[in-house]
Amino acid sequence: MNIRLILHTLGSILLIEAAAMLPALGLALGYGDGDAAAVLIGAAVTGVCGLLIRQLSRPKSMTLHAREGFYIVAMAWILLSLFGSLPLMLSGIARHPIDA
Repeated sequence: MNIRLILHTLGSILLIEAAAMLPALGLALGYGDGDAAAVLIGAAVTGVCGLLIRQLSRPKSMTLHAREGFYIVAMAWILLSLFGSLPLMLSGIARHPIDA
């Protein structure tokens, strides 16, 4: 199993999620509801983690097999859920990650 390729791909997915949080930041700033800091921190943490994972795991081979693909999909669902709940947890809207 190509662990470096899996981590590299998951880091890229986290970077995409961080970029997807930016429109929510614009809306929070536009409405002035006070949740902009939580969205900014959530996007920053997601982006930094994605960048670190991606940079520290440069794959030697870019060959992706079904086994790696299944693992990437399963881990992506978990990571997207955890990192996507950060702004809701930081703003106090949700008390637990399950509620977010």
